[in-house]
Amino acid sequence: MSLESSLSQLNLLLQGQQENDGDSKRKRSWRRSLTSVIRRKRLSRPVIEKVFNDTVISDEAPPNREATPNRRLPAELCDRIVDFLHDDPYTLAACCLTCRSWVPASRHHLFYNIRLTRENVARFNLILDANVSLGLCVKVVTVDYRLQHKDFVKGVSDRFAKDCAHLEEAIKRLHNVTTLRFTEIHLDSRMTKRIALLSQSLETLEFDSLVICDRQQLAEAIYSLPRLKTLVIKGHFCGTSWTTTIPSPLRPDPPTLSHLFITLVPFGDDIQALLAPLTTSKILCMLKELTVIAYEARGLDALFAELGPALETLTIVMHRLVDPRDIRCNLAQCTNLRRIRFMASTPFLLPQRWHFYRRPPPPQPTWVAKFLSQISTDSVRSVAIAFDPNQRTGLPDLSWVEEMALPLSRPEFKELNTVAFQITSIRYERQLRDYIRRELPELCERDIVTIRSLPLRRADRERDLVFI
Repeated sequence: MSLESSLSQLNLLLQGQQENDGDSKRKRSWRRSLTSVIRRKRLSRPVIEKVFNDTVISDEAPPNREATPNRRLPAELCDRIVDFLHDDPYTLAACCLTCRSWVPASRHHLFYNIRLTRENVARFNLILDANVSLGLCVKVVTVDYRLQHKDFVKGVSDRFAKDCAHLEEAIKRLHNVTTLRFTEIHLDSRMTKRIALLSQSLETLEFDSLVICDRQQLAEAIYSLPRLKTLVIKGHFCGTSWTTTIPSPLRPDPPTLSHLFITLVPFGDDIQALLAPLTTSKILCMLKELTVIAYEARGLDALFAELGPALETLTIVMHRLVDPRDIRCNLAQCTNLRRIRFMASTPFLLPQRWHFYRRPPPPQPTWVAKFLSQISTDSVRSVAIAFDPNQRTGLPDLSWVEEMALPLSRPEFKELNTVAFQITSIRYERQLRDYIRRELPELCERDIVTIRSLPLRRADRERDLVFI
């Protein structure tokens, strides 16, 4: 029911109010219905009062329906409301049901980010059949095709193949997609061809729980996207069938990736298999930003050896139990490296082979000092470290802060202008600041130390990152 029709019905209802006092209850019911309509639009109180003041709602008899002017919200106000609700699709959808004229203006927000599952992909194709122009409004697509255990062993079932056919039909109609996310995807030759359908617009490709049947297909998927800027690989499982990745002379130039987010899980030699498509395509040497979540330090040396002079930001997330003796890197080839960020991972990143470890994990990352002592480039300008102290036992021993500060006095860090500490608890911020002033006066004299408290949120845990 639109706002104009509600006002018209309310004015007709109030015509016989002076003759019959029994209609007061009906008047109040219609007034409540009108208020509910306005509340569905999620307007603020001043706007609601303005709508009531501009309309004819009084105890006197209203004029005839033909003489009632057409009261409508200004178009500028409607546009501001639509833009205000860009991140609330449920409220925006309710507004579109209230007034159909809002549908053309809000479809860019409603269909900007969609999630395709095996249950709704066929229904989404029917929507595209009725409204072809909606395909131009979609910018972010999340494909949630969760595989069963039988799909890993016996192959894809007939039903799953049918759902993938519906997915391919939907992807062909989406021409402006810039971000594509996959959840528990089985990367094979058919899925690689579906990803290549978005080669003209796709800039961000994300894999969550990636199942790699053939590492050649991962390289083909990367090469088929010339506009790709960001590649995210969170967890992977390598299948049993393997082929050797051989660079083809007919293959086009690789995309110029600027950001790589990768998770290295302890699956033996599969780490090298995952890095093979990236190293052979010379993608790592062109990275500007690298984020690594590692369960252990093994395999990081091969990754850091492939980095080039274009790298500017390096973020490392490792568990506190990582042995510092396993860290081997110097980053001598990264001559433009400006920012290094260290983050201690939360306990859920603990590998299963460490469950026999009886002692509680140390609350501080002990591998940071060893990593900084091996850096041989002199271009670093900022070093940031984040840690989460135990709220029950209080602030832990801060001797590791002094150990980390020792490598910062090397000539390689003479151009360093920022050493940032980020802590999750606000009440421990002053204690950390007093310790640094007392034990590290050389850093305080350089006036490069900053301390910031940043509360830990559940959303940050789900993204496997604590800070930054």
